[in-house]
Amino acid sequence: MDHSGATVPDHCRALVLFVCYGNSFRSQIAEAFARHYGMGYIQAFSAGLNPTPAVSRRARRTMRERGVPLPRYAGTKPLSAFDLVSFDLIVNLTEFSLP
Repeated sequence: MDHSGATVPDHCRALVLFVCYGNSFRSQIAEAFARHYGMGYIQAFSAGLNPTPAVSRRARRTMRERGVPLPRYAGTKPLSAFDLVSFDLIVNLTEFSLP
């Protein structure tokens, strides 16, 4: 639902992918903020060029301090797990070019 109380259909939501190198900090935080503040308008996801084994404890603490905790099930994912053409926007948070 949006702030007016109206339901926003899934097909009207923008699909956004945040990409960083390890998918353990920056992209996880961006995804969480987008899900929280874009609720009803954005379907956010995150991935990494070379994912680490787990989401950073520092990322979890940072988000908890801001009142937007990362879900327990949040895990790192490789960029190859996603069909990139299906996204409306891909936000590159790395210094590298995306494939």
